[in-house]
Amino acid sequence: MTHTLHRAGTQQNLSDDFTILCMPARGINVKGSGRKMRRFLKIAARNNAVNIGDIDTGNLYVASEESIIGNVRDGGIVHAVFARKEDVLAVLTQLKEEDLGMSVVVQGLCEEVYALTEKAGLQPHTANHSLGRWGRQELLPEPGVLEITTMCGHALVSAKLVAHLADRIAHGRISPESAARELARQCICGIFNPTRAQRLLENMADALRASREIEGDQS
Repeated sequence: MTHTLHRAGTQQNLSDDFTILCMPARGINVKGSGRKMRRFLKIAARNNAVNIGDIDTGNLYVASEESIIGNVRDGGIVHAVFARKEDVLAVLTQLKEEDLGMSVVVQGLCEEVYALTEKAGLQPHTANHSLGRWGRQELLPEPGVLEITTMCGHALVSAKLVAHLADRIAHGRISPESAARELARQCICGIFNPTRAQRLLENMADALRASREIEGDQS
């Protein structure tokens, strides 16, 4: 699964962004996997996941935790998002103890993920790396917007919506937290990190305010 690989940002502002995917292997252990993935989501929720999701039901910002977990069926894919390394370590440690037999994929900065798996006593099986962006990059949104939109691997978070909400924050019409929650609603499978989004939106709004102050001084 590679839809969490292309999250744009700096080493600093990606340091509080981790996703964990849990799924069965097709044709091998699908039968009974729903129960095991429900257990995974319960462990994630208990350890301060800032978002969880199943593409069939949605994420925490469009559905309740109970309905997301309760609706997981054999053969699905579930996701959890974390903003603290300590919580990721706790989840990985518990998953090792429970040995659910599911495929587990952890996304984050490589050195941090490797350190966490080592502390949990786990040996990563495979590593996927994003090779960056190719093609006409001038058509992409500005970097600040891209840092937010790439937190949805299926491109369901609109760049225009991000810019609109940042502008509303700058004008004091909506809080950064509410704006981040609105963006999180768009990413159905639940890999969007609203904690990081809130911080990035605040930075965008601050930049807009500063730009307008400069423009006001020049007029």
